[in-house]
Amino acid sequence: MSRNLENISKAASGDLSAGKTVAKAVKQIHLEGVLPTRPEYAESDQALRSLDRVLLWSVCARTAAPPLAAKCQAIARAGVAKWIGKYAQPDGNPINESRLLALVKSIDLLIPVMPDTERRAATGWLRKLIAAGDNFNRAQAGKEKSTNNFETWRLAIRALAARTLADKTVLASAASLLTAHVRENIQADGSTWDYHHRDALHYHVYDLQAYVEIAVFAPEVLGDRGLGEVLHALEFLRPFFAGERKHVEFVHSKVQFDRDRRNAGMAHFQNENWDPKQARSLLRLARCRFPQIRPWSGAVVDQEYEPVIKLVAALNGDL
Repeated sequence: MSRNLENISKAASGDLSAGKTVAKAVKQIHLEGVLPTRPEYAESDQALRSLDRVLLWSVCARTAAPPLAAKCQAIARAGVAKWIGKYAQPDGNPINESRLLALVKSIDLLIPVMPDTERRAATGWLRKLIAAGDNFNRAQAGKEKSTNNFETWRLAIRALAARTLADKTVLASAASLLTAHVRENIQADGSTWDYHHRDALHYHVYDLQAYVEIAVFAPEVLGDRGLGEVLHALEFLRPFFAGERKHVEFVHSKVQFDRDRRNAGMAHFQNENWDPKQARSLLRLARCRFPQIRPWSGAVVDQEYEPVIKLVAALNGDL
């Protein structure tokens, strides 16, 4: 683990030396339902990518030796302040705001070292994020978005934000909502609702990424039964990941946007066999909470990950 902490300090020092210490932020996020060829998508994506560095600086702020820790704390707090100031009114779209989980984790790490005014601003923003997600969900009542990956990601955001706030009431309600959602979303064979609706393992993986975020960072919200269902859904991937089974993606998708992305030439949306490499990030993080999958997912363990992911793996004994 010490090596992983050293790598984080080294990466943060490199950012400081290169002057790459200013996070980008946007007032609105334009990802869901937008083709990546659109300029508004590119702007949002580029800004959101900077949150990975804010998270790295936040880890550095809490783990590095002086004087680096203080320097990391300063740039991490500035990054958080810039984002919650610019993206001041979350719209609750969980696909767009799923990319804000790195910001939520950064706030979690920085709260103990924030001055009172910054802490109040950050926790107030987290409550707005939760409320916006709830409002978005209410508008989708009875629609597929209340059953599919939209709801899984909403509950992931809700759970991690509530855990950062140490809000037992919101955590308890998230647990109740997840119990009901898992029942609807994960089928008896471990497949997800999204897998069938989109006819794509791509979306099975995407749905599971939200569940695994909860499992690793707020496992009490899922509970033993929910964790067992997530493990079952991970095991559904095993024969496809191992190459024992194939699946041609999106052939019978019920969503027009999947066809739009295929026609735009996007690689992962062509009617081709699912590429197991698409599950790398999912399985690398999932191995932290679900050691049962380690025997068949060892191929994902290498050094081709962000330093923070490698640290999380090390903290969970998965070197």
